[in-house]
Amino acid sequence: LGFHLQPYKIFTLPNGIRVGVIGSTQLGASGKPDSHPDNVKEFSFTPVVETIQRYIKTVRKQCDILILLNHIGYDDDVKVAEAFDADMIIGGHSHPFLVNGVNKYGEMITQVEDKLKHMTLTILQIEDNKIVSKKSETIDVKASSKNSAAESLVQAFSTDSTLMEVLTQVERDVDTYDAWGVMMCDSWKAE
Repeated sequence: LGFHLQPYKIFTLPNGIRVGVIGSTQLGASGKPDSHPDNVKEFSFTPVVETIQRYIKTVRKQCDILILLNHIGYDDDVKVAEAFDADMIIGGHSHPFLVNGVNKYGEMITQVEDKLKHMTLTILQIEDNKIVSKKSETIDVKASSKNSAAESLVQAFSTDSTLMEVLTQVERDVDTYDAWGVMMCDSWKAE
């Protein structure tokens, strides 16, 4: 398929802070994520705990802040927070409404519903390349006021010619969130 998926990525921010992100996803009884089997037949997956164990020491040595980007559900996020030393878990899959995030075992866990009704703004106060405080704020997307930084990102993406390339054609009306999701996944798969 031509995919090259990285299990982790280190980002260096303009201020020199290095942020490490390890990604993991939920696996069902088949050893694959809950999805139509045809969507994942070309892929192999490693269990969440095994994945984190394999990479966490390497990533922790290379970064100042370690984030686990999980799609495993809140209950498993809490188990991971207890078992591993990360700074923050950005979760998904079960979609609970965690108002302003939850601190478990010293790790901030965020997850807010689905379909972008809400989002979480997390502010990390950093001194000497270490987190000294964590604060999350839940934002109601429909009720929130315009944000100039977000608007400039939307403008940049809206004028990026590579994002205007046609990846797939839809042959029927797209009238539900699920249909949009399928259409977007088909586009990414085609790309």
